[in-house]
Amino acid sequence: MSDGNNFHFTFNFHAPVGQQIAHVDKLEAHFDKDMSMQVVDTDAMTNPDVDAKPALPEILCTHQAQSLLAKLRNAGMVDEQWNPIGLSTAEKGTLAEYLSDKLDIQSHWKFFGLLWNINSETLRTSKRRGLDQEKTWNFRSRLEDL
Repeated sequence: MSDGNNFHFTFNFHAPVGQQIAHVDKLEAHFDKDMSMQVVDTDAMTNPDVDAKPALPEILCTHQAQSLLAKLRNAGMVDEQWNPIGLSTAEKGTLAEYLSDKLDIQSHWKFFGLLWNINSETLRTSKRRGLDQEKTWNFRSRLEDL
């Protein structure tokens, strides 16, 4: 929006569930005729908690879940925030189903789709398609051996 020489912009910040965005109360910037930008209040963009870990859903913070997380991390399957490491989408779907069984998570495709920023339907169908792949069956065996 413009009112003479001033332009007004609205920025919307989005992040997957479980991730934090540094809070921005106000961002004021001025643009000259060449459209180069000068940020006026850089303090509005700082956040002392930028390195803070995102809050996890309660069900992933239970003693049982934390014990399972330790095993999965030791196996190199997930990081400390439950994010899969180097897994195919079929393996992620297999992991989602395995975790939902172990932790009694309802609507697990939606739950893990949001947590991992993956379309829940993609996660579900990839898991189903992966049943034809030896790699997925080997991954499933690794999970069962934890």
